Amino acid sequence: MYDFSTLNSFEFENLVCDLLNSKLENSPVFFQLFKPGKDKGVDLLLEKNDGTNTIVQVKHYIKSPISKLKYDLKKYELPKIKLLNPKKYIIATSCELSITDKKEIITIFDKYIRSTNDILGREDLNSLLTKNKSIEDKHFKLWFSSSAALRNIANYKFEGRRKQFQNNFLQKKLRLYVPTSSFNEALRVLKQNKFVIITGEPGVGKTTVSDIIIYDFIRKEYQINIIYDSIREIEDVLKNDNSKQVFYFDDFLGHTQAEISKAKASENFIIKTLNLIEDSENKYLILNTRKFILSSVIEESERYKRRNILNYESRIEIKSYSYGVKRRILDLHILESNLDKKNLEVLNKYAHKICIHKNFSPRIIEFFTSKINSFFEAEKFEEFIFDNLNNPKEIWRHAYLNQISDYDRFLLNTLYSLNFKCNKSVLESHYNSRLNYEVQHNNYTKPLNSFNKSLRVLNNGFLLINRFSKDEVEISFINPSLQDFLNYFIEDNEFEKESIIKSSPNIEQWFWFFFKKNNFKELNKNYSVYFLKNYKKYCTNQESIFLTSIFIYYYTDKKNSLVIKLLKSIKDWDFIYERNSYTFFFFKFLFKNAIGDTKINKTLCKLSNTVFFNYINDYEEIQDLLERVKLINNHYDFNLKNYINENHRDSNHRKKINYFKNKVESLFDELFNIEYDYLLTVKNEEVVNDSLSYLNEVYYFFKKNIFEDFIYDFSPIESKDWDHIVKINIVENTTTHYPEPIKSNDFDYNDDDFYDDFYQFTEFDTVEVELNRYYSPTSTVSNLYNYLEESLLIKPGLGSFTDYSNEENEDDYLPF
Repeated sequence: MYDFSTLNSFEFENLVCDLLNSKLENSPVFFQLFKPGKDKGVDLLLEKNDGTNTIVQVKHYIKSPISKLKYDLKKYELPKIKLLNPKKYIIATSCELSITDKKEIITIFDKYIRSTNDILGREDLNSLLTKNKSIEDKHFKLWFSSSAALRNIANYKFEGRRKQFQNNFLQKKLRLYVPTSSFNEALRVLKQNKFVIITGEPGVGKTTVSDIIIYDFIRKEYQINIIYDSIREIEDVLKNDNSKQVFYFDDFLGHTQAEISKAKASENFIIKTLNLIEDSENKYLILNTRKFILSSVIEESERYKRRNILNYESRIEIKSYSYGVKRRILDLHILESNLDKKNLEVLNKYAHKICIHKNFSPRIIEFFTSKINSFFEAEKFEEFIFDNLNNPKEIWRHAYLNQISDYDRFLLNTLYSLNFKCNKSVLESHYNSRLNYEVQHNNYTKPLNSFNKSLRVLNNGFLLINRFSKDEVEISFINPSLQDFLNYFIEDNEFEKESIIKSSPNIEQWFWFFFKKNNFKELNKNYSVYFLKNYKKYCTNQESIFLTSIFIYYYTDKKNSLVIKLLKSIKDWDFIYERNSYTFFFFKFLFKNAIGDTKINKTLCKLSNTVFFNYINDYEEIQDLLERVKLINNHYDFNLKNYINENHRDSNHRKKINYFKNKVESLFDELFNIEYDYLLTVKNEEVVNDSLSYLNEVYYFFKKNIFEDFIYDFSPIESKDWDHIVKINIVENTTTHYPEPIKSNDFDYNDDDFYDDFYQFTEFDTVEVELNRYYSPTSTVSNLYNYLEESLLIKPGLGSFTDYSNEENEDDYLPF
């Protein structure tokens, strides 16, 4: 049973058109569907040769009751029908209709509707669907509006992404979603390679495309696994069987310097994972990342370059949208919006200018049509739209400065300083600290229950509140554009930044503001003096003492004495092993600065050797391990092999040493298999020699510097005739394999230019075709559209195909 809640109005009209035409199989005439716009009372039209006609009015009401339908029919549609005077009039609606409802509608249109059979409600449409399975399959979004589907998707209660799977959120997202060639191309690449990397700039729709793909996999009864922190999480859930599994890792290369550094150190495991996915049945992997981060990681990694794993054939870049898609995005957001009617008229009036603007993005359209802008007068709203299109960094400024209180801003800015999302209890604690600071320094009063009051004000307009359990509630920004604005606004507002930092109860917020990138930013004297005066309040545990010592070293004049004192006070260094961000800071400190500072260097050398072992033991990949062992040995005279030999019998160290040894052996085995699989595909003997040389180099380094008894069987590689394998690979690579063409009399599929033209669609976000080139006298637009559907260049059932070879009218745009 479908409620049609995931279809937008045009898609619902398309569905009704298909269902009505299914009843006219042998008829020479069919119902016609028109492009979106003012319909003048006609949504669908059937004209017979004798001049008689049948008009269909389609009413898709998602949020409105049946009383609203009856009111609109009488007030708006009846006058139109009296002018049109059709032979027959049909009404189709997504509302549930009783027999009484139908009779009341017949009373309104007594001259034009003679039978309840000419009034189709939700139940009638579902009945027609059960008799027309092909139509049901054709309409991609339809399945998601079934009660079973929504229940199935809602059961995926993924931590941190719960809102993605709530019914209301899902239904609206699907209604607003405009299918593009990016989605179809992502599906094609995913099917072909078993994994896809979706890239693009912030706000272009990477996450949306990924979510729709995930929903589709849930429809096909796949198990969905969301990866949050490390690609290694896949190892724990990947099943070695034919079970259906999809893995999704958003921002898989991270966005902070520590996260990017961690991802770079995981290249072997990423390669291994991709190989495993490629070799498995019913296993797929979706990866998202920003374009510039992916380019940077590939550029700096010889192994990625050599393997060509993250190449152009495995990734989709979501670029700017075509005019047609932009118009559909805007129209659908207007349709869903609760803005005042006059403001919606402003958006309609300037739709063309908005869609051709260089800064158009789905994210900014979502903001324009959100309820947060419902208070604008029409004249001011027009100015607001174009001011923010010209400077999208500012889109939240008016709402931020004029619609909420100072206390609400304190909460938003506190959340910003906690990396955009956190547990409610953590946010409340930090907010109260900020409020106490404002009371003490800026003469604010302390309202009763201030935190919860602000939370209620900001909920849904600025914030999302995800409740996982009674004690587990996560607060995050409603839209990434808000965090973009705050990043820009607070960085330029020194007074606000100072208030956030000085009110902070922990050291992490200092790092958030002053160490976002690879290098420390310059700290002015005001902050330096304040930090030295108050540093003790940040030293609440071993980790915070460590971060405080680093901060003092970089940002104050009292480098040596205080830093040495703090470092010596740390008794347990396990946090270096347990949290990668600390390892990242530790690396900078050890090898960028402390090396050249005699006193600090001497202090570090006197620390327990467990510090260095923990640091080494936090490695992600073999190359990372080699570098750490070399650097620690060269600069701090720490011999890893001696440490292991001296402590492996000690009960306090044995477990960690054994784990380390097993991990090393496992990772070398992983490296060996990756190299072996890769060598089976190479077409160059030099590559074979380089790979064998690298494996031997790593192997003997382990024996010399870590485990004397490290043994590994190289016979699988040594026994191969690599010269013969290379020659076979060269021969097999000389033939180019084209996709098997779909047989048809309409097109010459053996023409190479034909493939070039059609595959270039991957660069666009709609399929816009020069019809004349492949348009023989016997061809029809329908034939071409069917070919594109079958070739997965257009997702089946997403709308009708329209000839836009004549684009004189700027209001014409693709309806799918």
